Amino acid sequence: LIVMLIGVLFEQFRRAGVIAALPRRFEGAARTARSARLTAFGLGVLIVDDYFSPLLGGAMTRPLTDAARVSREKLAFLLDATTASICVLFPFAAWGAYLSALVLAQGGPVADADAALRLLVASLPWNLYAIGIVLFAGASAAGWIPDYGPMRAAERRARETGQLLREGARPLREIEDAPDAAVVDAARLAPELAAPVAIVVAIAAGGLILDGSVRIVEAFGAAVLWMFAVAAVRRRLDSVAEIAVVIEQGVKDVVPALLVVALAYALNAVAAE
Repeated sequence: LIVMLIGVLFEQFRRAGVIAALPRRFEGAARTARSARLTAFGLGVLIVDDYFSPLLGGAMTRPLTDAARVSREKLAFLLDATTASICVLFPFAAWGAYLSALVLAQGGPVADADAALRLLVASLPWNLYAIGIVLFAGASAAGWIPDYGPMRAAERRARETGQLLREGARPLREIEDAPDAAVVDAARLAPELAAPVAIVVAIAAGGLILDGSVRIVEAFGAAVLWMFAVAAVRRRLDSVAEIAVVIEQGVKDVVPALLVVALAYALNAVAAE
């Protein structure tokens, strides 16, 4: 359900023109490969949901990195190294609740969810891998650490030939703006991008602080409802049928991710037998 809600929210962003608007906001400052890489790194650090961050960050930074001839391999590394690691280092989200539950399950001196969360927060400075990979990714994006191995070959290929994907590569899908996407100015980025992201973070973090549970489904559900309300006020949705189309397309977009999750659960079940 979480993945489907994310798909619907992403489809709403796409139809609202937000996906195209943010790259246009940054295109003046991200004209070089280095600035495009740093933009991708920055978005990966700022967006803190493990499902949402790679999808949204990739769609928003891909036009910038493509124009600057940054290989897709490099973009994938920067997004994965930041979004996955920041989720582990940020305790007030879904992964924070999961890790706290694992700590609580060990028993011993950890008697309740509050104690588990306090222990998790106290242990964050010792999560050296997550901290190290974020620092490494930042240094790599800034060009302070040279590329090597296959990444060096990928970056040379993109820089010299403009071929962003390796030969034979087949992206899962290429995300483009909807044909009827709105043209979003800077003033509209707040209600149609910043507000939904803030809603997700606020509800997830608030639930964890107040009762020890991350209400991630409620968080994304509220963000989806917010976007539908904004679209209705701005007369981009005129009927229930149009809402159904948005939901249908959003769910279709995340079918590959749902298959991966289903196979992961199946593999876990088989391994547990």
